[in-house]
Amino acid sequence: YRLVDNLGNPAPAANTAITLQRGNGPPITKTGASLIPDFFPSTGSLQWSYDQHGEGWAVFYQLPEDLAYMVTVTFDGTPVGEATVDKLTHTIMEDLVLRIYKVKLVFVDCENSPLSREAFVKVVPPSPATPYVTQLDSTGALDFGYLAGGQYTIDGVWWKGVWVKFTDARIGDDTLPLNPDGSLTFTVDSNIDSPIKLTALINDFI
Repeated sequence: YRLVDNLGNPAPAANTAITLQRGNGPPITKTGASLIPDFFPSTGSLQWSYDQHGEGWAVFYQLPEDLAYMVTVTFDGTPVGEATVDKLTHTIMEDLVLRIYKVKLVFVDCENSPLSREAFVKVVPPSPATPYVTQLDSTGALDFGYLAGGQYTIDGVWWKGVWVKFTDARIGDDTLPLNPDGSLTFTVDSNIDSPIKLTALINDFI
């Protein structure tokens, strides 16, 4: 299968894992951006497969015919794609479109000035992935590249020793509702063309 997003772009190997379930042996998983060849029967490098066969191609070799197989794909630990072969009768070369989407957030203070790399943001991804804290870039942005589809919460921003909530969230001119505690929950089910802009409860004191 060629692992792609909804626009046909190959999924990044570093975040992606594909597992082949088979009735005649243990599961086989290809994952990660290392270049270690597929010397082991139950695991292998997804990036090595990309390099050998083309970007996005996850290739499983010499599978016995007339058997059923299932393929599952995760992105950062979240399920994003699956395919079932009831009976293998020929070589399959198809795109498998994954539920991954491009998302970018920008963070500003109450004066609309961007935050900096001093700021850290707590992200709560869909289960079963675990919450994590990540740093903003020098422009106050958090560019995920891709996120797995599902519901996310931006819990707050760590700024100068305290966790700060948000007073406003927007995509373009559209306002997004905040949770009662000042966090933002949003659903990722398509590419978000404009960045989500979050205003943190941070003011100048003169």
